[in-house]
Amino acid sequence: MPNRLSKFVTPIDVIFSYLWLTAFIFAAQDYNWKNCATNAPAGASCALKKANESFMFLTFFFTILAVFLELFNLWSYRKESGANEERKYNAQHAGDGPTDTVA
Repeated sequence: MPNRLSKFVTPIDVIFSYLWLTAFIFAAQDYNWKNCATNAPAGASCALKKANESFMFLTFFFTILAVFLELFNLWSYRKESGANEERKYNAQHAGDGPTDTVA
């Protein structure tokens, strides 16, 4: 059930997803520009660079997936609460007759 915090969670998720995308792009440019073995930092191998790059992409993917799930959750909650309010209104005014007739 969404609450006040939901208004802030979605924009934060969007910001973090694009930060992860930016990190992935910079890592891909740095790691794949030239031969990995010649540009590897001391004590780090190419496999570690590739694992880091993969982690960044997967984190971006799952963060953007979380954004879509959050938006779907908000949409379905609003759709459901709108239908409930319409049912309550119809139940309250079911006994009311037409208001445009002359008595």
